[in-house]
Amino acid sequence: MSLEHLESHHGVLMNIDGQGIFIRGQPNIGKSSLALELLYQGHKLISDDIAEFKNTSKGIMGYCPPLTSGLLHTRELGLIPVLQLFGKTAWQPETRLSHVVLLHHNDITKNNNTLTPSLEYYTICQTPYPVLCLCTKNPASLIHRIQTWLALQLHNSDAESAFIKKQRKAMV
Repeated sequence: MSLEHLESHHGVLMNIDGQGIFIRGQPNIGKSSLALELLYQGHKLISDDIAEFKNTSKGIMGYCPPLTSGLLHTRELGLIPVLQLFGKTAWQPETRLSHVVLLHHNDITKNNNTLTPSLEYYTICQTPYPVLCLCTKNPASLIHRIQTWLALQLHNSDAESAFIKKQRKAMV
C-alpha cells in the first residue's frame, strides 16, 4: 500500500457482514468496546483508534496502520491480541468503506418529529458517507441498531412512504 494520499481518521474500522463500517465518536465513548462486542459476534476488526483511508479504483479503502495491526485497545482490558483470542479470520488489513456510525451520549434526534431520521454525512477522501447517529444511553443494543440500519440500506426500504399511503387511505 502506497503511503501517499492517505487520510487518517480517529475511530474504529470494522467489517460487519461484508461492509466496511467506520465507527466515530469522542474519546472514551465506547468505540473499542463496541468493536469487542462485534468481534464476539464474528465480525472483523480492521483498525482500532486510527484508520487510514485512500481513494482507489475499488472505492475508498480503509486500512490499519502497521503499528496497530491485529490489536484492539479498551481502557478496562488494555491491549487485546485479536488474532490470538478470536482467530486469524477476526482481523483483516483493509476493507472498502460503506458507511459511518457516530456514537454520542446525547440524543441528538429527540427533536426530530418525522418518521425518518435526518441524514448526516461524513466526508472521507472527498467522498460523503451517510452517518448513523446512535445515542449510547439508548438501552437498545448498538449492534442490533447498526445491523438493522445496514439491512435497511441494503433493501432500500421506503417504509415511510408506504406508511403515509396507508394512513391517507385509512383517513378517507
